[in-house]
Amino acid sequence: MLARDFKPGGTINNQIKDLKAIEVFAAATGVPLPLLATVNGLFDQLRTHFGGDLDHSALYLEIERMAKASQKP
Repeated sequence: MLARDFKPGGTINNQIKDLKAIEVFAAATGVPLPLLATVNGLFDQLRTHFGGDLDHSALYLEIERMAKASQKP
């Protein structure tokens, strides 16, 4: 992340697919995952702003974007 190298290893699209599968499994088995909705939302925003083909570590870019947006007057 420090080198800003977000070439796909495990893409954002695959991460979102896996998170959705976890969501379905957790709901079906009654396992509470209180942060899952937050993580899903962050990855959805990441895909909206940067596309789905970067590595999932590019979540850093979305957090950086959000931090810059919160600093604007």
